[in-house]
Amino acid sequence: MDVSGELSEVTMPPINERRRRTRLDMHWPVSLTRKGWPALIRATTENISSDGFYCLCREAFLVGEQLECLLSIPPHAREEDAPWLVLECKIRVVRVEAQRDQFGVGFHIESYSVMRLPAEKTY
Repeated sequence: MDVSGELSEVTMPPINERRRRTRLDMHWPVSLTRKGWPALIRATTENISSDGFYCLCREAFLVGEQLECLLSIPPHAREEDAPWLVLECKIRVVRVEAQRDQFGVGFHIESYSVMRLPAEKTY
């Protein structure tokens, strides 16, 4: 409804565009963990939005699989002692693309909390 109380037309994104949020080319380190697996899976994001990210991994994932991750955000100021921000996230696999020797994986961020780490402690 608009301010006069009349129904206004809603414009939807084109059907062929699956993304609802703008993605930025950001190459940030991410450590992925599967429930019950002791080893971390390390990757680097290719792009990121406010509700998800895409990265290249050597591990295969299943669409719908739920994981946890630590997404390391470098400091904006390049001061030597500036802290990194780390998002501790619960994520879900929404897309998997087989490539030559790796997989392109799209993740949806379902929830997160923020941690600050000293410059020398990143994941």
